[in-house]
Amino acid sequence: MTDKARDRAYKRKKNMTPFWVTLCSLLVLGAVIAGFLYAGDLIGDSGSGTAAKEGDGPAVRTDIPAYDSELIFGVSPDAGIIDSLILCRLDSEKGTLRFDLIDPGMSYNMSASLYSELSLLNIRIPQTGRFGGLMGYCSEEGAFDAGRKIAAEQLAVEIKHYSAFDSRDLDAYIAISGKEGEKSLMFKIEPSDAKSSSYGTAGTMMGFIKEFFGKAIESDRTVDDRMIYLEALDALENRDITAETVPVKKHNETMELDIQGWHKKESGKK
Repeated sequence: MTDKARDRAYKRKKNMTPFWVTLCSLLVLGAVIAGFLYAGDLIGDSGSGTAAKEGDGPAVRTDIPAYDSELIFGVSPDAGIIDSLILCRLDSEKGTLRFDLIDPGMSYNMSASLYSELSLLNIRIPQTGRFGGLMGYCSEEGAFDAGRKIAAEQLAVEIKHYSAFDSRDLDAYIAISGKEGEKSLMFKIEPSDAKSSSYGTAGTMMGFIKEFFGKAIESDRTVDDRMIYLEALDALENRDITAETVPVKKHNETMELDIQGWHKKESGKK
């Protein structure tokens, strides 16, 4: 190598030294900053993890609706007919539970909009018919949900849920008597009975609810879903529960809702 070549190489080396020093300094600084950030994340994760552990346990529901409603169907599976319909309404603020017996022989007349909605899934369902014959036009699940919506429209009340039982199972808990259009409902189980040790949970209706609704052949909610109302149900006394019959007008071979009589009953409960 000539003297001139060595001189050029030395100058290049001398000029590059500051560049490498600067690059190494930046890398070291970056590593230090990343270390601090990573440590901060670990501390934050550790804190949130501790908070989660401290908050472990059943979640407390604060958004429970005060009003719950359900249409209960008593059916004869072999015959494919609906024997009884009972509208159940719980008002947890007032501390009342109301049952209204709907005669399955009562006719309904759906609005055009509801008929259009229901006939999409149940093409054989008639716009005008009887509650007791719904299972002849729909599948079981379709019949019960359709019955819920039709009853809500006819009675002009909100009905959120439905459950269906074999009528023979319902007979163990309720008694329905009287001829068509004049039926009445009586309970064989009172609140004090439902909260007794007979159902394995003395002092609460939990055992009774699990036994009763565990026998449902179809429902749009689970037994556990109902437990959000357990406190309200446990507070019920015999005097807080009423059982009445939806009034009807009888004609020659049909009967329809007595709208005026029903409105009178509804306004009397407000």
